[in-house]
Amino acid sequence: MPGWDLLERIVVEESARAGITRLRIGSVATLSRNYQENWIRPLLNDPDVVLSLESGVLEGLLERLVQHQLDVVLANETVPADPDRPLHCHFLGSQPMSLVGPVAHWRHQRVRIPDELHGVDIALPGPRHAIRGQFDALCAAAGVVPKVRAEVDDMAMLRLMARETTGVTLVPPVVVRDELESGALVERHRFPQIKETFYAVTPSRRFPNPILRELMKRK
Repeated sequence: MPGWDLLERIVVEESARAGITRLRIGSVATLSRNYQENWIRPLLNDPDVVLSLESGVLEGLLERLVQHQLDVVLANETVPADPDRPLHCHFLGSQPMSLVGPVAHWRHQRVRIPDELHGVDIALPGPRHAIRGQFDALCAAAGVVPKVRAEVDDMAMLRLMARETTGVTLVPPVVVRDELESGALVERHRFPQIKETFYAVTPSRRFPNPILRELMKRK
């Protein structure tokens, strides 16, 4: 058995002997918090589960995963294969991106995509976000240059920008679900070709942590 698998097994067995089921989750800082919350929701009211949650830069989280300081890393990009760092990337799902805006300004306005994005005030995920390159490529192919008013990595802050600015915001609909349902925001376009994709990165395909095993079944 490889050394990292043995260490994983020891950690899980020690927790079990203590009567604790512990799951240590890392997530990249640009990941939709709504998605992360939905993923762990089955565990939130389980008195026998202790959750450890942290966010950060992908590379740093992967190093902690290799060192068995985390059980799983949630990411919105794939991890390249590396024989010196045997990690496994599991596809969890994806969600399309949308352009949303305050209903007071966008209730009756239409934007033909991508042609009429030229010069439109827009808030976007930051350049290191996985979907930013897809949006930039779409605009470049059409010769369109939106007026970028904000670049935001954190999804909670991007949600705030969508609520408080008069322009449009590129965001997963789930991030602004409450505002869309209440009518504070209106969706002006959904991009089927631009999607945020979710992955779970683990050091093993076998999921020795029983809680992680159950979560992976749900996806």
